[in-house]
Amino acid sequence: EYVILNYAKFKSKYSYLIKTKNKDIENIIYSMLIYENYLNSGLNKYVKRIKNRFYNLNIYGIMQVNSDHFISDEESIVIVKNKIINKYNKIKNKDDFKALLIKEKYSDKTSIEEIFKILKIIEDFNK
Repeated sequence: EYVILNYAKFKSKYSYLIKTKNKDIENIIYSMLIYENYLNSGLNKYVKRIKNRFYNLNIYGIMQVNSDHFISDEESIVIVKNKIINKYNKIKNKDDFKALLIKEKYSDKTSIEEIFKILKIIEDFNK
């Protein structure tokens, strides 16, 4: 399965960046990472890189972060992780925190639904 294979790959490659005391936050970050990787793999990644250069979109890294300068995949992960942790720390009612954290980066319904599907697969895998 695509999700589990990529979860294992990214956990092996980026766990030192993603690790937190909160497993839910980690799983959300991995879900976003898998989703972004799916959207921006292969030829699509190459096309986006060209568009970025010609249209000054300023979107970089595997997590597709806005930046006024080039950032690496690792830097993009750290930026998203810090935003999510900061948002989590500001949430008073933790009951619906997963949706609020995902909405910190995504506003469209399709992306949010896809990330929740990926998140469920990861959570079920880790049981």
